[in-house]
Amino acid sequence: MKEVKADRGEIKRPISDSFEVFQAACPEHRKAIDFLRSWTPPEDLEDLDAEVLIEHVEYSYIAKETVPWGSRIGEELFFGYVLPYRTWAEPIERWRKLLYSELYPLVGRSEDPVEAAMEENRWAAGKAHFEDIPVTYKSPLRTMADGCGDCIDLSIFLVAACRSVGIPARGVFSPWMPLGHDGTHMWTEIWGGKWHYLGSCEPERVPDRAWFSMHIKRAAKVYALSFRGTGSMLGLGYCPDVWVEDVTERYTTVGTLRAKVTADGTPVPGCRLYVLVPNSKNELVLVASSETDAQGSVEMKLGSQVELYFVCAGDLRKNCGQFVYIDTGRTEEVHLKM
Repeated sequence: MKEVKADRGEIKRPISDSFEVFQAACPEHRKAIDFLRSWTPPEDLEDLDAEVLIEHVEYSYIAKETVPWGSRIGEELFFGYVLPYRTWAEPIERWRKLLYSELYPLVGRSEDPVEAAMEENRWAAGKAHFEDIPVTYKSPLRTMADGCGDCIDLSIFLVAACRSVGIPARGVFSPWMPLGHDGTHMWTEIWGGKWHYLGSCEPERVPDRAWFSMHIKRAAKVYALSFRGTGSMLGLGYCPDVWVEDVTERYTTVGTLRAKVTADGTPVPGCRLYVLVPNSKNELVLVASSETDAQGSVEMKLGSQVELYFVCAGDLRKNCGQFVYIDTGRTEEVHLKM
């Protein structure tokens, strides 16, 4: 078996070379390991320690078996939003055992995962606060050690805390909404019969309420991040790519953009379509992109409270396209000629 030195000097076993280690796991755990391996990005296969992966699996099942709501979490939710060791692009580390040991005594007797998540959010707020710092995608334990992070770091931290005690959780990202500085924002969703949102490390008395609740009603797009493939990637270019689920309709009213791209009258399949919004500085901010189908067409939902969109195809740098308005419940058709 290939073995490599970890940064701290211990021996690592890459998951690509750890067949016999995984075979020693029970059938239930092997199924979970196979799931994680199948959706682990190829570039991580040589760096992810097999023992770290196994610890994540073991403590995911320990949480599921010890919290009152564990039996109510179906396999799809468990595999998709409890088991994963990562939320976005943060370093992979052994956070689950440590967080379970600290948080199970705090919330382990609660019957409601939503109440438990809100209690964890109060705990998280005592461990880390928001600071407007450069984006680095910190690990959960790094954020806890630093005592601060940006909204991405805080969401990664809270998602890990919730997953450590068997609460399905995911990060949610909006590439633009009017925050006064035309900013991106990321927060956390937790499952309790349905998805609820929380401001990460920003506790409220009830779920689905946060300082950004009014701002998000004017968002262009809202994406829930997924470890497992969804068929759609974030595709924004200026941040690491990740599988996403479009949840814009859960936060704001939407309309439909239907675009067709042609060259000399012929449909252009596989052409990248870009959707941007002008900010307060009259700069265009990319909020969505997608490839045309075999007929040279793309259809997507967009927030209808945004005043104006700019749509272009092929080469984002050329900025040749057209402005469009998206009305609630209506379809706007656009024909772009290359």
